[in-house]
Amino acid sequence: MDKNTTYYQKKGLKFIANVVRETNDLYLVHCGHQVCVPGYTYQHKTRTDFHLHFVLEGKGIFRTDKKEYQLIKNDIFLLLPETSFYYAADEEEPWEYIWIAFNGEIALRSLAMIGLSYEQPVIHSAVPVRNYLPYITRLLSYHELSRSNYLMRVGILYEVLAELMAAQNKTPSKGYKYPKEAYYHYAIKYINAKYTEVTVKEVAAHIGITSRYLANIFKEMSEVSPKEYIMDKRMKHAENLIINSDLQIQEIANIIGYSDPLAFSKIYKSYFGQSPLNHRMNAVQENEKK
Repeated sequence: MDKNTTYYQKKGLKFIANVVRETNDLYLVHCGHQVCVPGYTYQHKTRTDFHLHFVLEGKGIFRTDKKEYQLIKNDIFLLLPETSFYYAADEEEPWEYIWIAFNGEIALRSLAMIGLSYEQPVIHSAVPVRNYLPYITRLLSYHELSRSNYLMRVGILYEVLAELMAAQNKTPSKGYKYPKEAYYHYAIKYINAKYTEVTVKEVAAHIGITSRYLANIFKEMSEVSPKEYIMDKRMKHAENLIINSDLQIQEIANIIGYSDPLAFSKIYKSYFGQSPLNHRMNAVQENEKK
């Protein structure tokens, strides 16, 4: 016997579950909205449905059997049937997300048209994912068990998937496959993971665009160039090692991608206004005064 549809609400969390099913094409299982506390974790047991999560704010990690993903605002991740998953909110910037769980004969095919699959369970949204929040809010409002509410829920589920398909399949300008925002965020993720060893040309090649187009995107989205962004990541890493480690200057230069410690020292001084050695000595003196 089917359970009754239930609605649950407390601070930071709203969801409906045990949604009655009357069709095999596409049907809602549950949905919700959660503001996570720092370090909040969830380990899924094997599921039989598709769980689609939209990151509204903050960041966290999502781990599958094959890979771990560092996720940020406007990322979308998918929990698939018969597969185990783990995800956790960041300790400093815990995420807020909405989710919708569903199944049906056309579920997997619909997700593939969005760009999601067993091989690719994560995508970056082509539009702000907060655009999808009103759909979840509406779904949560139709939690009472009635024929009209059932039809409303199914209709909204189709709307969500249709909006996703339309947004993720728009052809951007300049003949590129994805919107500028998607290329920008994928470039940022790649640089954050590889900044000690990567060049602008390699970043552009990795995400499938030209260096010039990448530079234009960065200028539009962040007002800094890709080269400046990589340099900033390297110098901040170097500063942390200078102040908080006993490593030699040459070792630090090698760690952040410079084979020539003299060249590194010159760049460091131009960035911080003092040489690495002087910066370390000044930091030690400041700590001794405390």
